[in-house]
Amino acid sequence: MLKRLTNFSLKMFIVLFPSEKPLLFTGVNSTIQLASLASASGSKRPLLVTEKFLLKLGLLDGVLERFKNEGCEVTVFDGVIPNPSYKVIEDGIRACKENDCDSIFAVGGGSTIDAAKVIAACCSNDVGVEQDAKLAIKLLLEHLPVVYKDGNNLEARQLVSLASFLAAYAFNKSGLGYVHAISHQLSAHYNTPHGLTNAIILPQILRFNKPVCADRFANLEQMLSGVSVGSDEQLADRFIKRVDALGQQLNIPSRFKELETKHYEAITRNALKEAKLFYAVPRLMSPAQCKNILTSIAAGATAASPGTETSQVIHAI
Repeated sequence: MLKRLTNFSLKMFIVLFPSEKPLLFTGVNSTIQLASLASASGSKRPLLVTEKFLLKLGLLDGVLERFKNEGCEVTVFDGVIPNPSYKVIEDGIRACKENDCDSIFAVGGGSTIDAAKVIAACCSNDVGVEQDAKLAIKLLLEHLPVVYKDGNNLEARQLVSLASFLAAYAFNKSGLGYVHAISHQLSAHYNTPHGLTNAIILPQILRFNKPVCADRFANLEQMLSGVSVGSDEQLADRFIKRVDALGQQLNIPSRFKELETKHYEAITRNALKEAKLFYAVPRLMSPAQCKNILTSIAAGATAASPGTETSQVIHAI
């Protein structure tokens, strides 16, 4: 019954939301017509996504020459590999942004086309989402401690409410990650508030993601402090310490004392499954890494004041 309902739903979706028929070029040198399409659509700085071996074989010479003749400053991203990794996508996004590309073209097989589509989706949505997220972070770090100390400060409360809206608007477009995936499982097992478990887990996931997100965290630290002295890794560490300090100011517990080792397996399995199915996480987490994070949370290895425990905060709420 469920299978039939699913098939019916998919068919109805196709009927109600038909996909646009793509523009098709056929015949000898049809690929070269991509460059003419770029020029006709107003593109001046296209990103050409492809694979290294196609360049080495000279199969893109004609396309690149046509781009040049059309007056386009083309940027070639040839880092695509079969079954592209997150790093490939990140590198492609970086190439697109650093060269201020205004369109994306793919020449290659399925992996190239899929990578180009993801890069395009991220770049087209990223600017507005990133601005919203950055403003939300800045507002929360500045004004949430004020509201925590003085709930009658209406101006600060308004700014915190705005930050909450901007943050939710941003993650509704960009997606969630392991913080929420693990938090959902903790709330399911121990009936704890979702926001509280998010706050406890956040510093752990920031540290987990730092190897692949140091430049992003460094950018946030520069925005907040106005200081750019230091390596990306050093600046990223300062940003994470800011989050730790915020937790201390808000009396967020560092220890989730209810967490029991007998639940580690189920929490890990379901959290990783949720993240794999629904979230575009920057770094994949293994079951062993997830269990290590759970162990750290249970022991209160990072973040807020050591003496604070989950039950105290729940009681206060």
